[in-house]
Amino acid sequence: MRRLSSPEHEGQASPWLWLVVTFLLICVALNGFFMVTQFESDGDVMDRSELPTIVAAPSP
Repeated sequence: MRRLSSPEHEGQASPWLWLVVTFLLICVALNGFFMVTQFESDGDVMDRSELPTIVAAPSP
């Protein structure tokens, strides 16, 4: 078995590392988005139709 510091093994490990990091970032972003929509719509997660209106028409 080769060491992890070898360039061949590093080349094989980095795509998996990027996949895991990207997956975690997407999960965090989705959790934050659903949390924001949940608080904005007063606990009703299914009512997300108000969010685009809030974003499109900010208060002056």
